[in-house]
Amino acid sequence: MTKKSWAECFKRQWDDIETAAQEVGCKDRLHIWPDPELRGYVDDIRLEQWLYRPTVEKWDSLAKT
Repeated sequence: MTKKSWAECFKRQWDDIETAAQEVGCKDRLHIWPDPELRGYVDDIRLEQWLYRPTVEKWDSLAKT
């Protein structure tokens, strides 16, 4: 597998996961752990959004329930 084919596979799965999460109403609870090596294959803004997003144990909304 080439790096390009690996990145394309990851992007396809990423899109599918986000679509499924949106359809069932849990996209706000989704956390994608993208590989920083995707830089250059994925839009930088999209990648940065996920690279530094807090993980579930740091979500304030869960601590308030």
